[in-house]
Amino acid sequence: MDQDEDFAGLWEIPARRRLGREYDSVTHDVQVGGVDVELTVGLFPEGLPGELFVTVNDAESTARGCINAWARSFSQLLQYGVPLDDAIRSHRFASFPPQGPTSNPEIPFARSIVDYVARWLDLRFVDHGE
Repeated sequence: MDQDEDFAGLWEIPARRRLGREYDSVTHDVQVGGVDVELTVGLFPEGLPGELFVTVNDAESTARGCINAWARSFSQLLQYGVPLDDAIRSHRFASFPPQGPTSNPEIPFARSIVDYVARWLDLRFVDHGE
C-alpha cells in the first residue's frame, strides 16, 4: 500500500467558491492611527463577504505589502468556506503598527489595521441576533 492509499479520504480539499465576473461590493474609508485606509469587500450573491481588498495610502511599502497579502489570505478563507465569524475571531485584536484612534466612532481605537478590518466586518456583516 502506498502513502496515498494510507491517507485517502482524510484530507478532503473543499471547493473554492469564487465571485463571478461582476459582483456587488461595499467600500469603507477610515483612518487608523492617522493612516488612510480604504476597504473594499466583494460580496457573494447572498450579501456575504467573499473577497477583501485593503488599500493603505500612508504606509511604507513593506507594511502595505503585508496588509495586501493578509487580505488575499483572508479572501481565500472566505472562498474556501471558513465561516465569517471564525475568520474574524482569529484576527481580532492583532496588535502592530499602525495603531491608534480611528475615524469611526463605532470602533474608536484599533490595535492594527487587521484588528480594525476584522472588527468592522463583524459589525457590518455578522448577525449577532440582536
